[in-house]
Amino acid sequence: MADYANEQGMSDIESLLKVAHASGEWVVDHDAILARWRAARGQAAMGSWSWWVKPADDDLYANECASREEAIAWARNEYPGEALKVIEARCWDDEIEGEEEFFFAESRNEEVIPAEVVS
Repeated sequence: MADYANEQGMSDIESLLKVAHASGEWVVDHDAILARWRAARGQAAMGSWSWWVKPADDDLYANECASREEAIAWARNEYPGEALKVIEARCWDDEIEGEEEFFFAESRNEEVIPAEVVS
């Protein structure tokens, strides 16, 4: 029975949460259940660290990159002349909210990079 609680039980809870979210039946109580389930999974609940970048005044991060330098280079190409915001973050390693919606589980090293002066 302990194996069920540790492995299959966690998988079953993920499936049930995913169904509740996808069906539109998600209520505020599910947020607390999701938080407890993720906490119980510990480090396994989170993906690996990566770098994210966006124009500094945007709400959503635009791209995930392997390194800070790669993120800045990509954004300089994509958003020339704009100030950028880069952050190192890890996302939740589940698909409860679906692939289109994801949230950072942890973040660090957030930095605003001033607009590049082009002559």
